[in-house]
Amino acid sequence: MKFVSLIDFEIVIGTEENGTNEKAPFGFALHTYGGLQFTRRMTLSAGTGIIRSFNKQSWAIPLIADFRWYLNPIGYQSPYMFINTGKFLDIGDSFSTGQTAKLGLGYLIESDYNFFYTIELFRFSRTFNLKNSASNFFVNGIGFALRIRL
Repeated sequence: MKFVSLIDFEIVIGTEENGTNEKAPFGFALHTYGGLQFTRRMTLSAGTGIIRSFNKQSWAIPLIADFRWYLNPIGYQSPYMFINTGKFLDIGDSFSTGQTAKLGLGYLIESDYNFFYTIELFRFSRTFNLKNSASNFFVNGIGFALRIRL
């Protein structure tokens, strides 16, 4: 087993699923993950970061579990798939809690054996539990991320 670390910056565009179907949720996220490489092709990590939604003027802190499977052994250029899920903590008064799930494909670009760049495309789904309301706010969308793997 080997320790792995990921840092990413992602841009997301989504569609609200609360009946309006307006193109509102545009934002960005910055995450950091730490975890273990269990085989030459598989990692399991936990992470946190900061998410900003511009149209809803909200900030959130995600707590995420992340699984990745690489087609080639880690250390070589390789396509991979990933899935992650977790909870949101609100910064401010927008919502009480929330959930997130993400499924995507990426490509690991070799720099040297200890430092890599990756490019990802993904589909995400987020649910926000609104404060002082019985309803939830749903967002589905797509995103693009650039990552550095140490």
